[in-house]
Amino acid sequence: MLQLWSGLQDDTANVVMFESVQRSLTTANESFTLGLSEGDDSNISLGSLSGTLTAGHDYRFNYSGTLHANSSPTAATASGFVSLILTPVPEPSTALLLGSGFIGLAASRRR
Repeated sequence: MLQLWSGLQDDTANVVMFESVQRSLTTANESFTLGLSEGDDSNISLGSLSGTLTAGHDYRFNYSGTLHANSSPTAATASGFVSLILTPVPEPSTALLLGSGFIGLAASRRR
């Protein structure tokens, strides 16, 4: 059996934003892609892979991959990689405020 489970939860609001479970029992060399319905046993997908995170909220990303070899426990190997990158995007008003501050500093230096 091969299973991939992943989820994103807003802990502040206690809301599951995304959850995906993909499981395969008999397909050889199965591969799973987050957000798609792959696997020959079960596919559960709740929520969306896109959306907006709210400032000040705590979020939790969970990922679990499971591999069980039916014939021999020593025949199974597994590896996994998770990369989570958050990039802050300034509001347009922040850039305007910063720009006006630089203009003010430049004007005061000229005097």
